[in-house]
Amino acid sequence: MARSLDGNCLGPYDPAMGSDAITAFAQSVTVDALETDPYPIYARLRREAPVCYIPAVRLWFVTRYDDVEFVGTHPELFTAELDDSPVDNTFGSPTILTVDGAPHLELRRSLDSKYRPKYVNGYIDDLVRPIAEQAADGLAGRDRAELMADYLEPVSVLSLGTVLGVAHLGAGEPGVRRGPALLRRARLLPRPGQDRDRGPDPAVP
Repeated sequence: MARSLDGNCLGPYDPAMGSDAITAFAQSVTVDALETDPYPIYARLRREAPVCYIPAVRLWFVTRYDDVEFVGTHPELFTAELDDSPVDNTFGSPTILTVDGAPHLELRRSLDSKYRPKYVNGYIDDLVRPIAEQAADGLAGRDRAELMADYLEPVSVLSLGTVLGVAHLGAGEPGVRRGPALLRRARLLPRPGQDRDRGPDPAVP
């Protein structure tokens, strides 16, 4: 028997849960809060509702390691597909992050060689070291810093942005260090076959 997910599974719209404190908290979470500093939100969800529906983004958040692993290793139960994916809206569909099964494996095989350790070892120092040093220099003289937000995230997003060719979109700027904000800027890029002067697809919010 497959084990069930741990925690409180809150339905998207369940009037019976309306007075529940965690339901009120989930309803109070905003996209801006998630982009600015999601970690206090994740911490409370892990403590009180490790499986929780967040209305602002119309998604279920799974925040405990064992549950995340269970979801990620059971594609027959949990799908990566979304009705309105920012990734698909930006880069076109399908993408490796929003498909399962054979299509996912086919896309993954096309990327694997570039990201295998032997290949990465050939360029990782030249790519990441200057970005990491610049981020570290930016912390000099400060009394304190938040390791994830002030160092690891900028290094990660800028490094990935450089590999993908979108680092010029300002991935290191405050508020653009996390993936979703960078994706919003990437939406301004023309899609394949789209006239650059025409601007982004009006169907993309």
